Amino acid sequence: MTTPVYLASRVAAHVRDPRWAGALHRDHLQELLGCDRRTLNAAVAIACNRHAVDVCWGWVVLPLPVPVQRAA
Repeated sequence: MTTPVYLASRVAAHVRDPRWAGALHRDHLQELLGCDRRTLNAAVAIACNRHAVDVCWGWVVLPLPVPVQRAA
């Protein structure tokens, strides 16, 4: 059994894959990872806390880039 901490990095890697254009539905992601819903929820939460992914309804998406503040 894989841990949610390990799966958090896999979640981010799958969402970054160009084939998925930066977004994956939770059901598809669960199928790709081969885990149960509870483990997937924990992995997505860990990835969100690391700012590796973001969540929008049933989709796991890449986060928007943060603009860089420059000193005057």
